[in-house]
Amino acid sequence: RTCSLDMPIDATFLPESHSKSDIIARSHALASAIKEERSLRPSSLLVPHCFSNGGVFLLLQTLHAFRQRNDSLELDGMIYDSSPSPIGSVRPLAAPVVISHAGLPLPSLFSTLAVHVPHALSAELKGLFSPHPR
Repeated sequence: RTCSLDMPIDATFLPESHSKSDIIARSHALASAIKEERSLRPSSLLVPHCFSNGGVFLLLQTLHAFRQRNDSLELDGMIYDSSPSPIGSVRPLAAPVVISHAGLPLPSLFSTLAVHVPHALSAELKGLFSPHPR
């Protein structure tokens, strides 16, 4: 069985307060689905496949959901696909590039870019004057 939790473009590139509560709620729902699957099929393997930095972020949120329940999650393996990136290597201006390659229909592409490009430029400029954490 496969359980999925996607990381919407808005959650990836807009400030975290924009959709953090939705991500937390969805992570808790995924944690419940995993727990149910483990109870129904205790011998099944659990191998998260994380795509990009957003996938790792969601896995961490899901593990945090388990911890909040005073529960734990045993993983049988991990697959990291293009993640995680070193701090400072993913620039805010990457957002328009990623969005442009997302395969969106043109009207959706343009409206999504209209939302994200101003934030990407703002975050990029802010980053020029802020030290990067190490």
